[in-house]
Amino acid sequence: MKFCVKMAGASVLFVISLMTLQGSITSALELHSPCPDLFHYDSADHPNQWTGTVTLLSDSELHGVWLRLIFDKKLEELNAGGDFGEIIASENKKEYLIKNRNFVLKAGKPRLIEIIVKYEGDKIPLLTEYRLNAKMVCSSQER
Repeated sequence: MKFCVKMAGASVLFVISLMTLQGSITSALELHSPCPDLFHYDSADHPNQWTGTVTLLSDSELHGVWLRLIFDKKLEELNAGGDFGEIIASENKKEYLIKNRNFVLKAGKPRLIEIIVKYEGDKIPLLTEYRLNAKMVCSSQER
């Protein structure tokens, strides 16, 4: 009987710990989008990984896309829209360029790109800004 009580207590503690961890990840992701109309965090279903959606939108038609994503912490890996384009990481792995010279972005027609961010450690890297063809589209800095 004592064994069952100890196990039940340990199980409850484990469940509460998991709920707290998941809650802290979810809260962090809900609070830190630099521009919610153009970028949002989708999920953090896996350890040390989150997914988000970047909206590509331009006033004029673009023939070829250069999307520069800038994060506040180093990433281990970035994937974008399956095979949307070639991904080039900066040396510090905080800045990523996604190039697709064959993609045509029609004026006023948004294109959603899913990104998958993988990281190490307890601190979640957050998107701080992104640029589309060298034009600042989204930034956490006051302009």
